[in-house]
Amino acid sequence: MFFLNGFQINSICINTMNDNKCSDPFCSHHHGDAPPKGRFLWILKELLSHLPFSITSAIVGILIMVAFTVFDKMQYLDSIFHIFYPTHLLFGAMAPTAMFWRLSHKRNIPHAIYAVIIGFTGSVILCSISNIVLPYLGGRLFIPEMRWHFCLTEHPVVILPFVAIGIILGFWSQALVRYNTRLAHSAHVLVSTMATLLYLIGFGMSGWLAHIWIVLLITVFSVLIPCCLGDIVYPMLFVRRQKENEADI
Repeated sequence: MFFLNGFQINSICINTMNDNKCSDPFCSHHHGDAPPKGRFLWILKELLSHLPFSITSAIVGILIMVAFTVFDKMQYLDSIFHIFYPTHLLFGAMAPTAMFWRLSHKRNIPHAIYAVIIGFTGSVILCSISNIVLPYLGGRLFIPEMRWHFCLTEHPVVILPFVAIGIILGFWSQALVRYNTRLAHSAHVLVSTMATLLYLIGFGMSGWLAHIWIVLLITVFSVLIPCCLGDIVYPMLFVRRQKENEADI
């Protein structure tokens, strides 16, 4: 997921987080309200607000896949996947790290370690669910010949440096970036969409044009939920828990 994605400002976030009418929903007096009350409703609204980006990116990705199919370049899809998937891991590590570190009101070693753990798990687990697990399971429903390929166990030396760089950039970017743009968010979702499509088609669903609507649904579902959860919901839940734990002390 792109590190700017974590800082999208929309009417939903402003209305639910901004009790003091401050123009910056990431300033210190909002920490106790992240995430806001009514957690499930807030998550649902976030998913719905991201849906247009996911659908648009999926359509663009499918058009790119059509070009690969028409020009008979399908044999390169699994190799291209190994470009987009690590890139998505990098972006996916940046977003939760930057979000948590920005909302965290303490800047010490324990909280830095906490941010690293959140960035690592948010990237490796959620990005893998988005780009590998869900497209594999979705493809298996229609193509029994889907191949399982998990890069973290097969190419850890290639994958893990991208996650580490993403975490480092997450610490750096939180001090520089306040607001997201629709262009940046769309670019991040497109990277995730391409990785998902490349896995789905490159590792089994070669005759995908006959199932194009199924491919679209699998791609949107695979990208929307893990990416939104990883970039926005996941780190903010930890900020909330951090405040609750300290209130009990």
